[in-house]
Amino acid sequence: MQTISDDLHHPWAMTFLPDGRLLVTERRGRLWLVDPDSGARKEIGGTPTVEHRNQGGLLDVALHPRFAETGWVYLTWAGRCGDGNASHLGRGRLEGYRLVAFETLFVATPCVDSGIHFGSRLAFDPDGHLFMTVGDRGERERAQDLTDHNGSVLRLRDDGRVPSDNPFVGREDAQPAIYSYGHRNPQGATVHPDTGRLWIHEHGPRGGDEINLPLAGENFGWPIQTYGREYYGPEIAPDEVKEGLHESDATLAWRVVRDQGAMSSACRWPRQDIATRGTDDSPGPEGRALSRASAALSSLERK
Repeated sequence: MQTISDDLHHPWAMTFLPDGRLLVTERRGRLWLVDPDSGARKEIGGTPTVEHRNQGGLLDVALHPRFAETGWVYLTWAGRCGDGNASHLGRGRLEGYRLVAFETLFVATPCVDSGIHFGSRLAFDPDGHLFMTVGDRGERERAQDLTDHNGSVLRLRDDGRVPSDNPFVGREDAQPAIYSYGHRNPQGATVHPDTGRLWIHEHGPRGGDEINLPLAGENFGWPIQTYGREYYGPEIAPDEVKEGLHESDATLAWRVVRDQGAMSSACRWPRQDIATRGTDDSPGPEGRALSRASAALSSLERK
């Protein structure tokens, strides 16, 4: 393993430019252009003002699928709005060392006075739709409220507009940007290179992290169904999947799911590692969750 650049302040996300250089976000609000060969870096200007508070700040960075033509760089961040803050999405064109014509495309409302569970991971599908994850902001009931963007996976066009074929378009009791809901804090997202399906991982409570393949209009259960427990021990909700809920595709102990969901990790991690990693000193729900994950991930690869 080789260190490319150090002294970064809480780096949160990175993406490669076509020439091999890296764009790296720092949660306190800086965007860096890093040369992986020399380690040299320069700050990119034109970024939005963020609320750097607890888990909030400048979060994900992603390139438009046709970046070579458009130059668009997409960012997510925690920003002030109303009486609180929210997960924001915006884009600007990279010209030299600056994002020009930067604009906010979407704000996940309602705004909440909270410093946690922003979600904010981005992924483009083969048709150019942009998925954006949003956490429950630490207020669990939001994940079951279709009038609330928080606790959901959003599906947008590349300009932030809502596609007409989203599952809740036309319903007065739901936000049309929502693709799936019942999520706690999804902070990993990637599109499978062969199938084009979206994969996410979400930070759950103790023993309840999940890998999921979101489906249009599906309820993934948080917080009324979860394999996890409160960090201090008690059960949150029954393990049994209730009618109308989509069972988690795989539930992992919290130490397993910590990267940003690269497909190489999801598909190529040896089965024995998934089944045993962390179980020696993790009796109880964490160990049981890891055992379930081995079989669940094997079945996912066949879908």
